[in-house]
Amino acid sequence: MIFPPHGILVLVISMNNIPVFTGQGGTATLILREIPISGKAYILLRTVLPGQAENLVAECASFCKMCGAEEIFASWEDGDLPFLPPAYDIYLLHVLKSALPEGKPVQLTPMTPENDAIFQRIYNRCFSHVSHALSYDRGQIARIYREHQKAFLALDEKKKPYGIGELHGDELAAIAVLPKYRGTGTDLAISLLQLCPGEELRVTVASDNDAAMRLYERLGFHLTGVESRWFRV
Repeated sequence: MIFPPHGILVLVISMNNIPVFTGQGGTATLILREIPISGKAYILLRTVLPGQAENLVAECASFCKMCGAEEIFASWEDGDLPFLPPAYDIYLLHVLKSALPEGKPVQLTPMTPENDAIFQRIYNRCFSHVSHALSYDRGQIARIYREHQKAFLALDEKKKPYGIGELHGDELAAIAVLPKYRGTGTDLAISLLQLCPGEELRVTVASDNDAAMRLYERLGFHLTGVESRWFRV
């Protein structure tokens, strides 16, 4: 494990990312907030000087490693990074609400200040090993309230929370159930998607998230594009 200098450690803990990291090869956004949690850092190349993509990635990766990153992923919105091994894609999936299968209704309760700590715990437990899933801190919970997004807890027959869901308009932004309740995700997803206001529903998912891909296939989602492609540094 690499232990970063004290000043850099404070930087990582106190900020979510570096929106503009400037190197000799261009600029990039560095996502550092997950380093203290999972050891992961993310590089999104922005402006790249001709022939300098590999050098810019190396500059960014060196900084991320100084911050304590053990795993680093990079993406370039203008193209691939052939000098790096591929890690995963972020797929865009769509389905019509009218094409969803029928499911067993799930009892949902909105996230509120009284239960949002439970929402946060379930989310982080379920997404801790999912590619490209950022952990939720109190700032993320505040964002849901601030942006008037919809978030729910799923309750079992004893009114015990066992899963969560988050909707951004017609997008299923997050869905998860605790390990004990595996097999209930399909009904939960259908109940959440039925709350979307529109007919054309969408979701994004990492290509290596096999469980989520199987779930969305059962629901009738189809691949419509690749939002981003990520490479392992």
